[in-house]
Amino acid sequence: MENDPHVAYLILVHRFPEQFKRLFKAIYHPQNHYLIHIDLKAAQVFTKTLKSFYKTFQI
Repeated sequence: MENDPHVAYLILVHRFPEQFKRLFKAIYHPQNHYLIHIDLKAAQVFTKTLKSFYKTFQI
């Protein structure tokens, strides 16, 4: 079907937020599915940075 996801991604993240943002922008497509795991050991500022980044995408 046309609206079915094309690809499902599992991404584990714990540092380098700018690198993750570049990767995500490169692979993003609204019909895909994304499971992004932010490690509990990651700094709080890292988590906040990524949460605000996600708001610009339909995930």
